[in-house]
Amino acid sequence: MQINTPKRYRGRQRRGLFSCGRIMLNVVLVALILIGIGLYQIRDTFQPELVEMVNTGIAQVNDWQATQLAPDPTPTENPQVTLVDAANNWSAGRVSFAVDAYTSIINTVPNDVMVYSRVAEGYLTRGNTDDALAYAEDTVTANPFSADAWATRSFVYSWTGDVAQGIASAQQALVLDPENARAQAYLGYAYYESGLSDDARASAEDAIATDPNLWAGYWVRGLVNENIFPVDYVAAESDYQRAYDLAREQNPPLAGVAGAGLGRVVRSSDLERAVTLMNEMLNFDDSNRELLFYLGVIQYREVGEWAQGRDLLTDCVEIAPEDVDCWYHLGRARDLLDDQVGALDAFERTIELDTQSAFHYYWAARLARTTNSCSAAEPYLEIGYDMVIDGGLPSREEGTADAPALIADFTDELDICRITIVPNDPTPESTAQSAGDA
Repeated sequence: MQINTPKRYRGRQRRGLFSCGRIMLNVVLVALILIGIGLYQIRDTFQPELVEMVNTGIAQVNDWQATQLAPDPTPTENPQVTLVDAANNWSAGRVSFAVDAYTSIINTVPNDVMVYSRVAEGYLTRGNTDDALAYAEDTVTANPFSADAWATRSFVYSWTGDVAQGIASAQQALVLDPENARAQAYLGYAYYESGLSDDARASAEDAIATDPNLWAGYWVRGLVNENIFPVDYVAAESDYQRAYDLAREQNPPLAGVAGAGLGRVVRSSDLERAVTLMNEMLNFDDSNRELLFYLGVIQYREVGEWAQGRDLLTDCVEIAPEDVDCWYHLGRARDLLDDQVGALDAFERTIELDTQSAFHYYWAARLARTTNSCSAAEPYLEIGYDMVIDGGLPSREEGTADAPALIADFTDELDICRITIVPNDPTPESTAQSAGDA
């Protein structure tokens, strides 16, 4: 049995009006009110700081939002795969592909002298001299203390006609490395282009003695043997063959340069063999300007294969659209094929490219007359006739001994068109040259 014990009635309990908790709450409220009143009264003092805090907060929020909405960053491409592909194309003679590959990642290897040097030489042997010069400068910028960089700069400048820069750059390379065979060879090439044949031969011999397995020394000595009196075609052929064989392994685009020299000297004794050799070389490097040019000229001018010559020279102007010599000889080949409109177009292109050859003006005048009129030919006759009187003949394909024949050709065209031209007074240089030719 459960017994319920009744609770004792205690009555209603009341809280005290002056409890400690209530007193503390009232004190805090009063303090907050007083602080608020004080801050309000000095609000002007704190306003700039508060505004700056708010603005900073807003900016941080915006930055965060932009970061959240930004696309994922693109990872930096590893250039090693492209470098390997470029090197493989380079070794196989696919120079244009190699150059494209190197330039696609060149900003990721800003200090690689070899890459810049290959691009410069690749562009040069494709006939793109402007880009070749630009990358030659970049080669030195990549490492101004590299003798190979200065040697590359020397070669490109000498090739494009600035032999003073060519000599100076090669000498700078030899200051950095007196035993650099490339620099010795390219100094010889600069001397050769300057007409200093003895110095050219001596520098080539130095390069061969320093490194008998480097292609460049043999190439420069071949140039000297081919073109400097007393000419020795047998020695030149040996040098060019050696240079070509070595360059195939060491510097494929310049193998074509040595190969073109080999074809030139071989044709003097065996034209058929020269054509065979140069065709084989084109199979290895089918965009080499030197091979396309010289084989094209040989085909239309010496073999009599006008169409083949035209096709090769067409390839030449496609890869080197500002090459005056390729345009001129393309015009000659087209003229032989009775394509007079195409021939005139080629000759006019040589003049647009600021040719300094009277031959180019003669052929432009002749084709302008036959396809249009004497009035179209007259400007070319006037300029070209003055040029030939002053000795304006191309130095690489024709010699100054052809001046009398060319003057006679101009005279015939002037007579046909009944044009009278009073030539300019000859310069002292041209007068001295004419006296020496006689």
